[in-house]
Amino acid sequence: MKAKTAETAQNTRKLEIGKKVVVEIEIADSDSERALGYSGHAPISFNEGKLFIFEKSGRYTFWMKDMLFDLDIIYIQDNQIMEIKEHVPAPQQNDGKIAVIYPSIPFNKVLEVKSGFVKKFKIKVGDQIILK
Repeated sequence: MKAKTAETAQNTRKLEIGKKVVVEIEIADSDSERALGYSGHAPISFNEGKLFIFEKSGRYTFWMKDMLFDLDIIYIQDNQIMEIKEHVPAPQQNDGKIAVIYPSIPFNKVLEVKSGFVKKFKIKVGDQIILK
Protein backbone atom coordinates (compact mmCIF):
# COMPACT_ATOMS: atom_id res chain seq x y z
CA MET A 1 0.00 0.00 0.00
CA LYS A 2 1.17 3.53 -0.67
CA ALA A 3 2.57 5.37 2.32
CA LYS A 4 -0.12 7.57 3.82
CA THR A 5 0.42 11.26 3.37
CA ALA A 6 -1.41 13.94 5.33
CA GLU A 7 -3.79 14.25 2.36
CA THR A 8 -4.63 10.53 2.16
CA ALA A 9 -4.90 10.25 5.96
CA GLN A 10 -7.56 12.99 5.90
CA ASN A 11 -9.41 11.10 3.18
CA THR A 12 -9.32 7.73 4.99
CA ARG A 13 -12.48 6.43 6.66
CA LYS A 14 -14.12 3.18 7.71
CA LEU A 15 -16.95 1.65 5.70
CA GLU A 16 -19.25 -1.01 7.12
CA ILE A 17 -20.91 -3.30 4.60
CA GLY A 18 -24.06 -5.19 5.50
CA LYS A 19 -23.05 -5.43 9.16
CA LYS A 20 -20.62 -8.12 7.94
CA VAL A 21 -17.32 -6.40 7.39
CA VAL A 22 -15.55 -3.11 7.99
CA VAL A 23 -13.09 -1.84 5.40
CA GLU A 24 -10.59 1.01 5.66
CA ILE A 25 -11.21 3.13 2.59
CA GLU A 26 -9.70 6.07 0.82
CA ILE A 27 -12.23 8.55 -0.53
CA ALA A 28 -11.98 9.68 -4.16
CA ASP A 29 -14.36 12.62 -4.54
CA SER A 30 -12.59 14.92 -7.00
CA ASP A 31 -12.23 14.44 -10.76
CA SER A 32 -8.47 13.90 -10.45
CA GLU A 33 -8.79 11.35 -7.63
CA ARG A 34 -11.52 9.46 -9.48
CA ALA A 35 -9.47 9.44 -12.72
CA LEU A 36 -6.41 8.07 -10.92
CA GLY A 37 -8.20 5.45 -8.82
CA TYR A 38 -5.83 2.58 -8.09
CA SER A 39 -3.77 3.04 -11.29
CA GLY A 40 -0.14 2.13 -10.59
CA HIS A 41 -0.95 1.25 -6.96
CA ALA A 42 0.53 -1.85 -5.33
CA PRO A 43 -1.99 -4.63 -4.65
CA ILE A 44 -4.26 -4.05 -1.66
CA SER A 45 -5.44 -6.38 1.11
CA PHE A 46 -9.00 -7.53 1.81
CA ASN A 47 -9.43 -4.85 4.50
CA GLU A 48 -8.75 -1.93 2.12
CA GLY A 49 -10.75 -0.20 -0.57
CA LYS A 50 -11.37 3.01 -2.45
CA LEU A 51 -14.77 4.71 -2.39
CA PHE A 52 -15.56 6.94 -5.36
CA ILE A 53 -18.21 9.54 -4.55
CA PHE A 54 -20.10 11.44 -7.25
CA GLU A 55 -22.16 14.61 -6.76
CA LYS A 56 -25.04 13.19 -8.77
CA SER A 57 -26.15 9.75 -9.85
CA GLY A 58 -25.10 8.51 -13.27
CA ARG A 59 -23.81 5.52 -15.22
CA TYR A 60 -20.10 6.36 -14.99
CA THR A 61 -17.65 4.14 -16.87
CA PHE A 62 -14.62 2.66 -15.10
CA TRP A 63 -11.52 1.23 -16.71
CA MET A 64 -8.48 -0.72 -15.60
CA LYS A 65 -5.76 1.46 -17.16
CA ASP A 66 -2.37 1.00 -15.44
CA MET A 67 -3.89 -1.40 -12.90
CA LEU A 68 -1.53 -3.88 -11.26
CA PHE A 69 -4.16 -6.12 -9.67
CA ASP A 70 -7.71 -7.39 -10.28
CA LEU A 71 -10.73 -5.78 -8.60
CA ASP A 72 -14.29 -6.38 -7.49
CA ILE A 73 -16.37 -3.28 -8.22
CA ILE A 74 -19.43 -2.53 -6.10
CA TYR A 75 -21.97 0.04 -7.34
CA ILE A 76 -23.90 1.89 -4.64
CA GLN A 77 -26.88 4.24 -4.76
CA ASP A 78 -27.03 6.33 -1.62
CA ASN A 79 -26.28 3.61 0.96
CA GLN A 80 -27.43 0.44 -0.80
CA ILE A 81 -25.47 -1.92 -3.05
CA MET A 82 -27.18 -1.98 -6.44
CA GLU A 83 -24.80 -3.94 -8.70
CA ILE A 84 -21.57 -5.92 -8.39
CA LYS A 85 -18.88 -6.75 -10.96
CA GLU A 86 -16.53 -9.47 -9.71
CA HIS A 87 -13.01 -10.31 -10.87
CA VAL A 88 -12.44 -7.37 -13.20
CA PRO A 89 -9.00 -8.16 -14.65
CA ALA A 90 -5.93 -5.97 -14.64
CA PRO A 91 -4.29 -5.72 -18.11
CA GLN A 92 -1.55 -8.27 -17.31
CA GLN A 93 -4.30 -10.80 -16.44
CA ASN A 94 -6.27 -9.89 -19.57
CA ASP A 95 -3.79 -10.40 -22.45
CA GLY A 96 -2.75 -6.76 -22.09
CA LYS A 97 -6.28 -5.50 -22.79
CA ILE A 98 -7.65 -2.70 -20.61
CA ALA A 99 -11.03 -3.79 -19.25
CA VAL A 100 -13.75 -1.15 -19.47
CA ILE A 101 -16.68 -1.62 -17.11
CA TYR A 102 -20.14 -0.32 -17.96
CA PRO A 103 -22.75 -0.37 -15.19
CA SER A 104 -26.32 -1.26 -16.05
CA ILE A 105 -27.86 1.22 -13.59
CA PRO A 106 -27.15 4.73 -12.26
CA PHE A 107 -25.21 5.07 -9.00
CA ASN A 108 -23.57 7.78 -6.90
CA LYS A 109 -20.83 5.75 -5.20
CA VAL A 110 -18.49 2.96 -6.25
CA LEU A 111 -16.37 0.80 -3.99
CA GLU A 112 -13.27 -0.84 -5.47
CA VAL A 113 -11.88 -3.74 -3.47
CA LYS A 114 -9.47 -6.62 -4.03
CA SER A 115 -10.78 -9.29 -6.39
CA GLY A 116 -12.38 -12.09 -4.37
CA PHE A 117 -13.65 -9.70 -1.67
CA VAL A 118 -17.31 -10.08 -2.67
CA LYS A 119 -17.13 -13.88 -2.54
CA LYS A 120 -15.01 -14.00 0.65
CA PHE A 121 -17.39 -11.77 2.62
CA LYS A 122 -20.63 -12.86 0.88
CA ILE A 123 -21.45 -9.30 -0.22
CA LYS A 124 -24.68 -9.06 -2.19
CA VAL A 125 -26.99 -6.63 -3.95
CA GLY A 126 -29.24 -5.02 -1.36
CA ASP A 127 -26.61 -4.88 1.40
CA GLN A 128 -26.46 -1.53 3.16
CA ILE A 129 -23.27 0.48 3.67
CA ILE A 130 -22.47 2.86 6.49
CA LEU A 131 -19.64 5.38 6.12
CA LYS A 132 -18.04 5.96 9.52
